[in-house]
Amino acid sequence: VCIVRGSRLRWQRGGIQTGTMSHELGDKGREDFLSEAQEVIDRLSRDLLLLDATTRVGPVDADLVNSVFRGVHTLKGLCGMFNATHLTALSHELENTLDELRLGKTNLTPELLDQLFRAIEIYNRLLAVSRTMGADEPDEELEAFLRDLRRIGGPASVSSSGGTVYDLDANLLAV
Repeated sequence: VCIVRGSRLRWQRGGIQTGTMSHELGDKGREDFLSEAQEVIDRLSRDLLLLDATTRVGPVDADLVNSVFRGVHTLKGLCGMFNATHLTALSHELENTLDELRLGKTNLTPELLDQLFRAIEIYNRLLAVSRTMGADEPDEELEAFLRDLRRIGGPASVSSSGGTVYDLDANLLAV
């Protein structure tokens, strides 16, 4: 992961980087970021409620899963631009899990759905901290959540060489 600090680039490998949300764009840019991030989180919450309701009466709605995935992907990029490292880390792990769900490698269980709702609560808490403090302090609740998420519906296994191992149907990749 590349983290921009001022005019310097800093690379990070694994874990959550502690950093300060970028203030170089000024208060207006920061407020725009916070407002846009809140809108995306609110949309994610509504989509998860719909997903929960539809799975109670039928199969998982692939369009809703894709919508949640796209929202998390958007949020990850937005948070990354503003160096909101905890929000970015949360988005990255959620994106991995949702991708597994989209590919049919993970099932949408009640436990996974609970974790997705818990993610919304954590997003809101982290965004509130960003509003008041602007800095990412170590966050044990986030670390515990990420461990739980990986256990419940985490991404594909990692090989001993450090790369991600995917067992995909060859027809999925055919053009």
